[in-house]
Amino acid sequence: MGLESGNPQTVAERDLPWLQDVAGVDVWETWAVGYRDVWILDRDNRLVGVYNLTEHDLNDAASFEELKSLFIEASLR
Repeated sequence: MGLESGNPQTVAERDLPWLQDVAGVDVWETWAVGYRDVWILDRDNRLVGVYNLTEHDLNDAASFEELKSLFIEASLR
């Protein structure tokens, strides 16, 4: 919250969804989000996994492939 001014640059030419939390909703607290968490949802927007990018560096090929696999599995549900 309070960092909305950077949203246009963050989402420019991107396809991935971006959630900007606001005080009236407070998703960060409601969902118990951790810093650098990637929340993976299925087609019905049900949570199927959380992958933290601090614990799993995407510069590591194994971590990258693991996250990619999670997205692919979620898309098939």
